[in-house]
Amino acid sequence: YTLWQQGPFSGRHRAGLSAGLRVPSGETVKDSQGQTLDIDVQPDAGAWAPSLGGWYGWFQFPWFVSVSANYIHYYDGDQEFSPGDASVGSLLIQYGLNQRWALQTGLDGRSSGTNRHSGVRDPDSGGTLLMGRIGIAARLTQELLANLIVQIPTFDHLNGAQQEDTAVRLSFAYDL
Repeated sequence: YTLWQQGPFSGRHRAGLSAGLRVPSGETVKDSQGQTLDIDVQPDAGAWAPSLGGWYGWFQFPWFVSVSANYIHYYDGDQEFSPGDASVGSLLIQYGLNQRWALQTGLDGRSSGTNRHSGVRDPDSGGTLLMGRIGIAARLTQELLANLIVQIPTFDHLNGAQQEDTAVRLSFAYDL
């Protein structure tokens, strides 16, 4: 939701609020005998998770800069599993080479509480992670955008035995 804007749509400043709700939509996975597999291998924690945050963007071709932050509260999930609440944030700086191609860099961060299973704290969960990002965006058609990014761990203070590796992400967005 846009709370504030200054300047024409093609440039200047925008700021607002974001809200969301992640719903438990993953199918419960069972083994060949019909027994439910452990929560660690399930595609979804089975937890409702509302989020609330804010964002800011500055647009002036060829530059685009955006900052966002969200807080996510997790309710209890399946198999007595309770994910730790999380704060997430992102900084994106984009330089448009032309109307079709753009280079991107930025930071993505997450700080989360520890998970609990049957009320017992999981010592190998939660902590803080910061990922550096480089990428390229392409307008494939007027309505279709593609984005290829590489995220590289730049700082971590994760609890227990956790390791975060470099990630490569390819995404598409279609404007209806």
